Amino acid sequence: MTELLVTHGGPPTLVVRTNGEERRLQTADPLAELNRMAATNSIDAFQMERPTLEQVFLSLTSRSLRD
Repeated sequence: MTELLVTHGGPPTLVVRTNGEERRLQTADPLAELNRMAATNSIDAFQMERPTLEQVFLSLTSRSLRD
């Protein structure tokens, strides 16, 4: 399942809050990007969001899931 998420869900999204602003970056190497940002900014908070199965389904079928 991990391969399916990586292949069709896209790269992880790094969410970084600096000086009250939130930045969202899709990157294959979130740690390197976080280190780059930390070198020039004070980071208040960060998190990494991974692709979901719903995003993979949408990518493969171009249709959203129905409830």
